Amino acid sequence: MSEISVDEESPLSERCRWTWANQQAEALRKRDLAVIDWENLIDEFDPRHERGDWVSRCTHAIRWMLEIEHYPAGPEKISTWRAKAWRARKRLHFESKKSPGLVRDDLDSMLEESWGYARVDAVQHMAWLDTKLAWRDTGSRADNAILAKALWSRDRKRWDRCVPDDCHYPFEEIAGYDQRTPQRSREPDPALWPLGVTQKLREVFGPGLTYSR
Repeated sequence: MSEISVDEESPLSERCRWTWANQQAEALRKRDLAVIDWENLIDEFDPRHERGDWVSRCTHAIRWMLEIEHYPAGPEKISTWRAKAWRARKRLHFESKKSPGLVRDDLDSMLEESWGYARVDAVQHMAWLDTKLAWRDTGSRADNAILAKALWSRDRKRWDRCVPDDCHYPFEEIAGYDQRTPQRSREPDPALWPLGVTQKLREVFGPGLTYSR
């Protein structure tokens, strides 16, 4: 097995996070202030990390819901997106249970930020799917980068007009639970989705198959 290359001149926090964390924990137990890496230790407890994790989970959940609602995909692709949205909701549920104060104090701002990221991801991915279909239908050579870029730009603009700029999903329907009491349920409600997503799932799978385990 080859050894991992390590820059011995770099700080310990960059060379080995595990060793650094143990060193800092021991220094705190001994109250050895001279050893404590204050700058990195403060960064380790920066609440922005918790916020970033929450926004990332929410972004993934919304992104797949947008694609389910808007893209004219078949059952196989919709099923895959539904499963991805469900996994993202479970991770979002975990983050919310871990930091209920964050959800209570900053929900509107985090939801707006998540929607913005998710909207961009969904629009770009749906445009890419359409561009792939255009290649297949026209028999164009996939190595024509100029044509591919033009097709993708056209499709992206079209999807950009289709997806709302502002969040129209209630958070309870994104997450599958009431954000005020996330700790009371073990996991999100698998049958609870935003209205447009629910309608699409029922259209594709029938009224009893709007969720997956």
